[in-house]
Amino acid sequence: MILFWGSKGYQKVLGHTQTTIECGHCNNTDTWEISETGRKFTLYWIPLFSLRKKLISFLARFVTTAEKSKKI
Repeated sequence: MILFWGSKGYQKVLGHTQTTIECGHCNNTDTWEISETGRKFTLYWIPLFSLRKKLISFLARFVTTAEKSKKI
């Protein structure tokens, strides 16, 4: 019997912040976009469970990010 297993990365946009936040880099005040990135274990190319997740928030005008890691 042959088993095909591995992992696959993903990125999911969760939305925007409800309040405005000031950027520490450019001092602009705006809403930030929140995304979730991570890696999932796959068996026969079917994602089964998450190996790790990371929440990332960033200002839409720039690529300045603030990361919050979440270990599972």
